Amino acid sequence: MAKATGEDPRPGAFTRFLQEHARVFFFSLGKLVNAPGSTLFTAIVIGIALALPASLSLMVSNFQRLTYSWQGSLQMSLFLKDEVDEARGQSLARELAKRDGVKATQYISREQSASEFREYSGFGEALDLLDHNPLPAVIVVVPLPGRSADQTKALATALGELPEVELAQMDQHWLERLESIL
Repeated sequence: MAKATGEDPRPGAFTRFLQEHARVFFFSLGKLVNAPGSTLFTAIVIGIALALPASLSLMVSNFQRLTYSWQGSLQMSLFLKDEVDEARGQSLARELAKRDGVKATQYISREQSASEFREYSGFGEALDLLDHNPLPAVIVVVPLPGRSADQTKALATALGELPEVELAQMDQHWLERLESIL
């Protein structure tokens, strides 16, 4: 008959847990060593399955940050009517800078437009052949960043309806397409 010493000869729960995991680890390692081709193929498939959603998430996150930073560089151009003189154009630019939803404005006179056209277009000689300067004065309006596309469109529409404005133009179609893709 066995002596009762007060010690349980069976291992504890944590020891059994470790032993079972070690047994499964070495069994799986043996299987992997016996079939290296299928093991490699399985590892590649698992790697691709994990990499695709992670890379898609990273790409979408980066594009969202990129479009947010580009929204800060959006500008709308207000082409003024020919009868608007320079003093009125400058005062209109100052008035628009105080408007809700507008971050900044810049007035570009007809003469500045002509000099920029000469400098950057390569067709400066064409302007010299004309009797008068056909380029309009422009107010460049920078909307506040972080506004929705609908709010920015509403601002562009409201500014385009001003009596001094011939045309209000905003290049944001590419940004809208990118946001709809995201």
